[in-house]
Amino acid sequence: MLKLLITDTSIWIDLIKHGLLDAFFKLPYSIYAVDFVQDNEVIGVNWSIFAQKGLQIIELTQSEILDLYNLKQSQLHTSLPDLASYYAAIKINGILLTGDKALRRFAEERLEVHGLLWVIDLFVHFQTLTPEDASICLELMLRDPNTRLPKTECIRRINKWRSQHQERK
Repeated sequence: MLKLLITDTSIWIDLIKHGLLDAFFKLPYSIYAVDFVQDNEVIGVNWSIFAQKGLQIIELTQSEILDLYNLKQSQLHTSLPDLASYYAAIKINGILLTGDKALRRFAEERLEVHGLLWVIDLFVHFQTLTPEDASICLELMLRDPNTRLPKTECIRRINKWRSQHQERK
């Protein structure tokens, strides 16, 4: 069964900033975003680029948008676009990808949730990035003050991937 990934804004921003869009769209998953996110978030590139790469858009009905606003009343620390991604993940029974801590805590009780580090693991697993390229990418991310990844986990992966690279030489 094909897995469905629903992305929030923070994931898109990190993928764009670190040049990982092509690797992301090579993964054997169907990738979705929500029309509410597309209509309300600025991510630094034209959303049509994603459509050309295979992004599918989930449209929320007026009733679902009303539900979203009601949900926002109880989730004050989570933005409406992030809640829209959560709502869509529930709607299609997908995996939510987020870098937002508040959204992650809320959503983990109801569905499968992962972040950017999990995506990078997929790149290596499905060979859309070599272990060496993934380790370089993680090192660059650790230097970026706006990318919030668990440092210990990143270093563990970098060491593992580097040692695999050395073994192959």
